[in-house]
Amino acid sequence: LELRLPGSCWSSAVSLEAAGTSGLLELPAGRGGGSAPSDGGPPRAYQLALGVTSAPGESCRSKMLVVEHRTTLLNRLDRPVGYVHHGKGGHTAALLRPGERAPFHWQDEPGLARLLSVCLLDAGADAASLAECDWSNALPIDSVGELNLVCRLSNRRTVLFLSVDVQLLSGASMLVVFSERTAELAPYRVDNLSALPLLISQSPCAALQQPRVVQEVLPASRAPFAWEQVVAAPTLDLHVGRSVRKVCLDDLQRSGTIPCADPRASGAPHEPSSVIAAPR
Repeated sequence: LELRLPGSCWSSAVSLEAAGTSGLLELPAGRGGGSAPSDGGPPRAYQLALGVTSAPGESCRSKMLVVEHRTTLLNRLDRPVGYVHHGKGGHTAALLRPGERAPFHWQDEPGLARLLSVCLLDAGADAASLAECDWSNALPIDSVGELNLVCRLSNRRTVLFLSVDVQLLSGASMLVVFSERTAELAPYRVDNLSALPLLISQSPCAALQQPRVVQEVLPASRAPFAWEQVVAAPTLDLHVGRSVRKVCLDDLQRSGTIPCADPRASGAPHEPSSVIAAPR
């Protein structure tokens, strides 16, 4: 059996003999010979989850092929979420309103990593707001598990903590659930026990060349913290006076001192401040 959807090529052959099996089927985008999508869009690629089971009831001797979307997005926030295949730009983005779910398929483009970009919008925002979104974050959604990130609302300094929960459903289908975390449940917390204000952000790297979320932690205060970009070994940039240090928040044994100049003075260095960063 071969399958085809609007805008795609025919799939590879699918066997219906082994009941109880499941898997992923890729339908590449049609190149000249594919049928046109119903909405007039360009040729498309699809990722489908397949399952071969025995039919229920009196038809139990028959085999049944179940075809589902490989990836479905679900918005459990109280605000709209914009989403797009990272690297494709806002013109291909779509809007997911509170409580809505929608299938998601990766674009068929060689060299384009399968990463998802999301943007949180104000309540009541429409699709026109997607043109103002910052699509620089890139999230992997191919592995089961939960990611906790910090996001900034478009054109505002307001930050929210976002949970991205990737769940495996029946067969090979996956559900990606977006929900909001309270600041009290952020994955990290920075306590400033020194007499100097701190500036904290995720350290710049190849995937995050310019951090968008920079927080000030005043003396005798604390701030919830989360990464804004998923990378293999993220670090925190800790600014104390005119000094900057990179801190690994996942090293529970990490402690030390940072000698720094007091920004309130014009010359002599301030007494070294002991700075301890501990994950919650």
